[in-house]
Amino acid sequence: MHPLVRALLAFGVVPLLLALSFVLVPDPTGTTPILVGLGGSLVAVPVAYLAIGRAEA
Repeated sequence: MHPLVRALLAFGVVPLLLALSFVLVPDPTGTTPILVGLGGSLVAVPVAYLAIGRAEA
């Protein structure tokens, strides 16, 4: 699979993590869930990218 396609698929994890962070870290201002979601995305996107690469090998 082309690396760009793998990257786009891996970035599909981001909306799920942002939604999950709003549920797990409720905050009326919305700042903390956004930071938690972005921090989780920094870890999850490369992991998903590598997992997709290993799955096709």
